[in-house]
Amino acid sequence: MKTPSRHRRILLFTLGMLIVASTIVAAVFSAKRLQRRLAQDSVPQILSNVKDLEAINARIVRANTETSGIAFEVFNKSNRAVMAIRIKSGNAAISKDGLRDDEHPIVVIEPHGLLPVEMTELTPNAPIIIASATFQDLKEEGEQSSIDFMRTNREHYKKERDKQSAEKGPKP
Repeated sequence: MKTPSRHRRILLFTLGMLIVASTIVAAVFSAKRLQRRLAQDSVPQILSNVKDLEAINARIVRANTETSGIAFEVFNKSNRAVMAIRIKSGNAAISKDGLRDDEHPIVVIEPHGLLPVEMTELTPNAPIIIASATFQDLKEEGEQSSIDFMRTNREHYKKERDKQSAEKGPKP
């Protein structure tokens, strides 16, 4: 038969283990939150793999919040309109593609124009990179893997759109 002091020891041991486990979990989440904030306490280097596109006016937005990020404008230094663009930071990326609809293409950045950008998903200690762009003359510049991703994504979107159109049937 267990004695009351043994019950107390087991209870105290279990309670102690719960406190240690809780402290470890809290420290891990706090460190991740701190790491994200530290990554966004300064503006990372912004590079461009596209000759005629440049990031300007970089700044921190909503500092020290869960939605803090980096905002900047992409300046198109050319006489050609930008139809698609992909920007990345480590494994995170954003893109804007005006070529998804062949019949109704959309200009993403006018010649000598600006595109406002805001990124909240940033990889700590990684630069932000203007990875690729497609211009109005359909010339593509930048990292080949990014160009390939944009093409594949565009093709997938068109297939899905065509599939949905086929399911609806011909218009009366």
